[in-house]
Parts: sequence; structure tokens; C-alpha cells
Amino acid sequence: MSRKIRQSRLFLLLASTLILCFCLAAGYPALVDALELELTSWKYNKELILQGSQSYKYFYLDEDIYREANSSLSDLRLVDKDQFFVPYYLQNTYEDMEWQVQEYTSRLVGTATKNHTSSFDFEVQSIPKNEDIRADTLVLGLQSSEFLKHIEIYGSYDGHQWEYIKNDTIYQTAQFKKLEIDLGQVYKYTFYRVALLHNVEAYTLDSLILNRNDLKWESKKYERQKKAPFTHVVEGKRSMITIPNPDRLRIVGIELKIPGVFQRSYRVIANENDPIATQENEIYQLSFKEAQVTHSKINFYQPVQSEKLTLSIDNQDNRPLQIESVEILFSLDKLVFEDSGSGPYLLYYGNPEALQPVYEIQGWKKHIEKEEQDLVKLGPASLVHNQAAASKPYWLQQQFLLNGAIILASLILLFVLTRAISAKKG
Repeated sequence: MSRKIRQSRLFLLLASTLILCFCLAAGYPALVDALELELTSWKYNKELILQGSQSYKYFYLDEDIYREANSSLSDLRLVDKDQFFVPYYLQNTYEDMEWQVQEYTSRLVGTATKNHTSSFDFEVQSIPKNEDIRADTLVLGLQSSEFLKHIEIYGSYDGHQWEYIKNDTIYQTAQFKKLEIDLGQVYKYTFYRVALLHNVEAYTLDSLILNRNDLKWESKKYERQKKAPFTHVVEGKRSMITIPNPDRLRIVGIELKIPGVFQRSYRVIANENDPIATQENEIYQLSFKEAQVTHSKINFYQPVQSEKLTLSIDNQDNRPLQIESVEILFSLDKLVFEDSGSGPYLLYYGNPEALQPVYEIQGWKKHIEKEEQDLVKLGPASLVHNQAAASKPYWLQQQFLLNGAIILASLILLFVLTRAISAKKG
């Protein structure tokens, strides 16, 4: 082989080696970071602390997650030790629920009075064919403008042998009334007796309606209640109670602790100008001779995740109320996944660009909810960026050192090859 051909080959080898070295210098850090690029798009993660032996695990999202995750929770990702995404589904409060009410009428079949206690016996009518009576609520009919009475309720299958069910209080004013009695469970009695205690006014019950309320859920109801900070400012005839929600919790209700006797209308506003639909529009605390009636809980039709709520109470010409404390009721989301033994697991959250994942497990949740599940705990929040940097060796974190080392090696190789070519020429 001629000298000229050997020199050409050495030159090609030299050029290829230099090109390879410079490509490594420019591209190697990118290759290293590519494995972590997707997960470092998330801001936070939490480690799951596993416990129990069941295949399916669950935990409730906490304030850290609600505060930093997308409002739709589309950025939640569960990751195993091999950095594979683990399928999961969320179970929340407001999924596919429906009330079904079965109503039974009755007729008055007997009355009696003894020692100022008046008893009224009713027989259930309109019983569906081939069905048992199943009632958990009674609605009483008492014709009087204002009253407050303590009552006792009994049940019987034949109208002769009576069994005690419970005692309660009924009342009616110009604005408020309570004539519906929750029995606490389902009963199958054919006869019901309602006794009005201390009935010196000789009130009479005109009717009794029985209801069975069936609530069908595809998911359970997960809620939590806690005290909330608030500010109270009086503006003209209105009391403005501002409740911050920095964690963006899904608030479904507000409960106030207020002393004294009062009756006030209100409205609730999200942020600055967004009205919130509530199930009622008045709070009150009324005092009767024998009892006190309080309604100071405000219920929303839908969860509200605004960062600030304002309760505006109309005082009219009355003195402003003294608000002792405010509690918020908020719904929780439960995250359920299958533990395949590839833990430990990390929950990633805090990525505004992340889209809602679609997992097959979501179609099986009705069946999985019937299985035993273990509650796992959430560790403290960690910054993903800090973890990624700490997981690399120091020399790899300093990209300029890596590039410099590769260029230096290239120059040394260039020097060696040049000397070799010179020696061949000589």
C-alpha cells in the first residue's frame, strides 16, 4: 500500500475521531438529561408510604396537592421505581348520585289524651302490591301558626303492641318550620303513634306521611371540616366575612359560630364578583321556651375552588353579628391504584401543561371499590428540580468541565496522530 494511501486513511481516521469527540461534547449532556426531561417538567412530588397487604391502595389528596396541582387535577402522575407511570383513578364526592323517594300516605285511626300528652295513631295506606313498607322519614301535619313541641314516636305491626322508636322536636314560626322526622333507619311498621308531650294547648295532628329515601351512589362521599381564618368588616348595613382559600380546597359549605338570637339573610361571592348558588339564603338562631333552634350552616350546590370567598350578611338596622369562628367543609378526592410490587412510588404534581391521562383502570372502578383497599400515607412535598440535580454526580452537573475534558482528549489525540503521521513521512 502506497504512502499516500496510508496518509489519507490516517487523515480520515483523525477527522472522524475529532468529529465524534465534538459531537459527544455537545450532545452527551442532552442524552443524559433526556431520561429525566419528562419528569422534571413537574414541580413537586411526594413519596407514598405503603402499608397493608392488599393489592389496591388508596390515599386522599392533601392541601399541598390541591394548592400546587392543576384545578382539574390533570397533572397527577404516579411513578414507580423504574420511572414508569402507574395507572390510577380518582374517586370524588359528586359522581352520579340520585335520590329516590317512596311515599306512603296514612289515615288517622285513633286518638287519646292522658296527663296532657296527646297520642295520635295512624295506619299506613297506599302500600305497593307484594312489597313491604319501608320508611325512614315521617312528615307530620299540624295546623297551627306557631308552636314548638317535643314528641315521641312509636311503631306497631298490628295497632296493639307498640315499640318505642325515638323522641324529637317539631316547631313552626312565621319563617321556619320543622315537621319532618328522620327515624335514623328503615322501619317496616304498619301503624305509627305520635305523642305530643305537654300538649296543654290541645294541638292535633291532621296527617302523617311516610317516606323512604334511597340515595344511590356510584362513589362514596369524602369530606373533611376544619377551622378557617377570616376577616370581618362592616360596610354600611352589611357584614363582610372574607375567607381565604390559598390551598384551593373544594369547599362545599361554611359553618359559623355566632352567639345570641338572630335571623339574617346572606349571599356568598367567589373572588370578587362571582355569586355562589347556595341551598338556603338565611341563617338564624331562635330561642323558644323549651328549646333553641340553630341553623348557621351554609351549603353550596357545587364545590367552589376559588382562592377567596366572601360572605355578605344583611344586618338591616340590627347590630352586626359577632362571628366567633368559621369552619369550612370541603370535599376530598381519593386516588386508587394497584400495587404491582414495583414500589416505592412517587406522586408527581404541579405541571400546568400536563393533560388528563386516560387509564383502563378507570373503567373498572365500580368493581375495585368493592375490593378491600389499604390506606397509604403521603410523605412531605419535595422539589423535583432539586432532586434531579442532586441525583447526578458533581462532575456531571458541571457541563463545562465535561465539555472541556472531551476537547482536551481530542487535542491530545490530534497531537498523537500528527506525530504518527510525521514519523511515517520521515
